[in-house]
Amino acid sequence: SVNYLDMTIQQEDGIWHSKLYDKRIGLKAKGLKTNKLPHPESKLTTRCKYGVITSQLHRYTVACTRQPDFVPAAVQLYKTYVEKGYQVQMIDRYFERFIRSHLYGKLAPTTIKQQYRRLVAPRNQ
Repeated sequence: SVNYLDMTIQQEDGIWHSKLYDKRIGLKAKGLKTNKLPHPESKLTTRCKYGVITSQLHRYTVACTRQPDFVPAAVQLYKTYVEKGYQVQMIDRYFERFIRSHLYGKLAPTTIKQQYRRLVAPRNQ
């Protein structure tokens, strides 16, 4: 496998696949702080703040050739928005609209939200 731009490209059983690669993970391990999103109460428009969801999900669909690679990346984005303090109802609206428009028949509109809940549920028990 090789990391190239924002993808990891690899061959499995003679078939080439790609998935998302985030170089910031290595930077965080070195103790560097990265900031992906503006503060939810910033003066930016709602569309600007939440529109990042749509653009990132588009990027993920291009970089991830397989659905099992797309879902964890999308769940991580969902989690980042929730932890930053964005409105869950708005987050859901943008995720569900994207899935209905671009992944119709491949994923249920609430898949990312459900996966996120499974991720955080063990911590709340």
